[in-house]
Amino acid sequence: MEGSYWDGMQEGMNALEREKEVVISKLIPAARESVWRAWTEGPLLARWWGPNGVTIPEATLDPKVGGHMRIVMLAGPELGPERWGYLARLEQFIRASRQPGAAESPPGDI
Repeated sequence: MEGSYWDGMQEGMNALEREKEVVISKLIPAARESVWRAWTEGPLLARWWGPNGVTIPEATLDPKVGGHMRIVMLAGPELGPERWGYLARLEQFIRASRQPGAAESPPGDI
């Protein structure tokens, strides 16, 4: 049915999606290669990712366009025994420069 309520909703959602872009920038006083390794090597990523009281038992990154970043987090006693994850698909990957990605929120356990 042309011009239905749902068509209008979809058109509105498409417009919202086009407007959603978050750009985060931070100057880190460290060598580029060190920052690169901290983002791309799972054990190093696990050392700094997430809030205090959270441990990272799994952190993987496939450093290429279309690759994925996958992080599993376990809450500490202050936050409750929760397990949750972060999954991002990398839309752009520029070595030792900047690291944007598109975040996905998959349902269920990571």
